[in-house]
Order: sequence, then C-alpha cells, then structure tokens
Amino acid sequence: MICFLLLVWCILCCSSAFIGRPRPSHSSWRERQQRPRHRRLPPRMNLAIDPGVLKATALLEGIFKVKPIMGFAAANARKMMVKRGESIGYSWSDEVDALKRAKEQLDAEYERLLDADLHSNYPSYYCVPFHAYDEGNLSWQAAMEAEPAAVTVHSPLYGDNPSDLRPDGDRMLRHRFHQEMVVMLKERGGMTPERIVDIGCSTGLSTMKLHETFPTAKITGVDLSPYMCAVGAYKLQQRGSPDALAHIEYRHAAGEATGLADGSVDLVTICLVHHELPTHAAKDIFREAYRLLKPGGSLAVMDVNPVSPTFVKLATNPLFFAAFRSTEPYITEYIQMDIAHEMQEAGFCDVESRENSPRHRTVVATK
Repeated sequence: MICFLLLVWCILCCSSAFIGRPRPSHSSWRERQQRPRHRRLPPRMNLAIDPGVLKATALLEGIFKVKPIMGFAAANARKMMVKRGESIGYSWSDEVDALKRAKEQLDAEYERLLDADLHSNYPSYYCVPFHAYDEGNLSWQAAMEAEPAAVTVHSPLYGDNPSDLRPDGDRMLRHRFHQEMVVMLKERGGMTPERIVDIGCSTGLSTMKLHETFPTAKITGVDLSPYMCAVGAYKLQQRGSPDALAHIEYRHAAGEATGLADGSVDLVTICLVHHELPTHAAKDIFREAYRLLKPGGSLAVMDVNPVSPTFVKLATNPLFFAAFRSTEPYITEYIQMDIAHEMQEAGFCDVESRENSPRHRTVVATK
C-alpha cells in the first residue's frame, strides 16, 4: 500500500509537470526576448537521450500504464487543469457543457463530414490512447475538451514568473507562431497565400488563426478525427463571421493522404501535431505536404522544441519523462527525429527554425 501511494504521488507530481512544469526560470525567456526580435535557433533540431535514461523511463512508464494507476492519475490531472482554468477565469465545464447541449448539431456535422471508408480503416498509430483518453482523439470527450485543454496547458507560457498563469497563453503561442511564420515567408519572397491547408487542425483553433492572418485565403482544415472536425465546423458556425464561413472548410482525412489535388496550395501548416506522430507518419505527411504545394510554396510547422532548456530538463528526468510518455506515445520518436533532414528528404529546401515560446519552435521550409 505504501508503494502504491508513493507511485500515485509521483504520478500526480508528474501530471503537474506535464501541464506546465518543470520549466527554466522566467528570466531566461525574458532575456532572450530582449535580443533581436526573430531569434534563429541553432541547426541541431533533435535531442539525443542517454540510453540509461530511456531504460529507466521505460520501466517507470510500464508502472504508470497500469490501468488503476493511470485512471486515478488522469482523473486528478484533469481536475488540476479544470482548477487551473478557473483560476484564470476560464470555465472548462461551461465550455464542455455547452457542446454537450449542442450534441444534435454536432451529430449532424459529424455525419456530414465523416469519410466512411477512412472511419473503418484508420492508421494503426492513431488507434491508441492519447492524452489519457482510451479512445485517443476518436471520441467526443477528446473533441469537446480540446480547446479547454489548450487554454489551460498553455497558460504558463508567457507569465512574469513560472507560477503566473495567463488566460491568453494559447492565443499568444499561436500569435507568436504566425509572427515568426509571416516574417520567414516574407524573407522567401513575400507571397500572400491564396490557398492554405491546415493539417491536423483539431477543432479549428489553428484554422481560425490562419483566417485571421490571411483573411482572403481559402483554408481547408484536415483532421483524422471526425469528432474534432465536427466540433470545429460547429464552432465555425457559432463563432465565425460570414467572411470566415466563406473561406474555411473542414475535411475528415488523413494528413498523409488528404485527397486534395497536386500543386494546388501555397501554404501548408501543421500546428502541434508532430509530437503525436510516429516517425513514419511524420515522413509521409511531409511528402504529402510537398505534393500539395505549388512550386515556391511553403510548409510551416509549430511544435515542441526538443532542444529547448525546458524540454531537455523534462526529457532527462526519467520520472517526469515516463509520465509524459504515458500520455504521448510517440514523443520519444519525435524528439529524436531530425525534422530538417526529414523535410529535405521529402524535397524541401531552405529549412529554418525560430523560437516562439520557451518550449516551442516554428519551422518553415520551401518547395
């Protein structure tokens, strides 16, 4: 019993780390922000983890995945995030309850968008638990909680100190991504995209941000989860302006096989997706992005920066990393993947990476 309680305590500590800690002192981020505005990152884009750390992590992860322990930890982690949301004036329960009351409309969007052939033949890597959801992203609960989770998880990113939570943390993360992306696109010729594909769009936070930045572009949000697409389409109907409704569409499709035409778009974006992919799927999506783009078009990726001090601290602590891996099954593959090399293997050139938060990076490449 003592050992069990100790394990539970460890998981709860790690769950807290997963949703915002550990992180380096805020002063290090502040100091970096005093430097030239658009800070290029060093060429190395992947993290090599000590084999001993990986072995210890795998052992701890096996314990964390025991159903009763994982269930208890997941429930408490969710409670902690709900409480965090309340502390910044964001009601997780109000958001989810509103979507539950709209279930009839959500079901209608689901039926409209569902690709029945894909629904019966999802890639095996997608049919595993994610983020402590047994069905992964293939559930209403995951889709209904996607936006509340983003708001709460990203609330510590830009505070004045590590315990300072901001309700606009997620918006700032996406805004900084677009700031860096736009600068890099201008440096590559300054073309304003007319057609954009947003791969892994989830419930549309990234897609709506694209419309804000490029209001005249036609934007297609693509996601493997029909639940995510349905929530995104419903929110577009509820929140979107007539202009947004005219420029945004959602498509239930795999990022590696979108079904869209060759050479038909100017910009492909992939926001907070690759850390949820095995390497083979990431490579396939890079090849698909290359196929979709017109010559001179660009690919922009925003995700966890595995060589940031924050993430290095997490990944070199077996206890924290095991807790993280128990809900992010492909994170080790992601951080060990050389994203620049894989983009170049897919045919891209001029790969550049810039920091947009203490633990995130923007990577842009050109076809």
